[in-house]
Amino acid sequence: ARILQMHDVWHLTAGYETTSSNEIAISAFQLAQFGHNYSSMFLAAVMTISTFKEPRGFTILMQIMTEAWQHGRQTPWMMDIPWEEEWNTSLEDIRQKYDIPLYSSIFPTDLLESIETASLWKKLRIGFQLIRYNRRLKQPLAA
Repeated sequence: ARILQMHDVWHLTAGYETTSSNEIAISAFQLAQFGHNYSSMFLAAVMTISTFKEPRGFTILMQIMTEAWQHGRQTPWMMDIPWEEEWNTSLEDIRQKYDIPLYSSIFPTDLLESIETASLWKKLRIGFQLIRYNRRLKQPLAA
């Protein structure tokens, strides 16, 4: 229950927006932090839908989930924070006090929304970014 109560607080504190890709990301973050079974079911459903609807997007989703998973593992356990005592504390002060880094991704936060609604120019920029990303994935890992 506590995880569901604090979900939106963690969005703000850890730097997750309410876009589609960031909702996916925060589920991976929560899975890394708490092993929350709802998060694992949600992520499994997202990956299954992607596989059948748009399999080319699978690598994008895996990247987003990996980044957020790593963020969750690198962030101090957020269940230990006495949140009710921090309501009057600024987000910046909370992040500093508890050493909470902001989430960041190689992809724009509105990536999934932009694929459907963006201008032609923005879609082209996103397309080139995805091509570069996929090329980078095909390169061998450094030893």
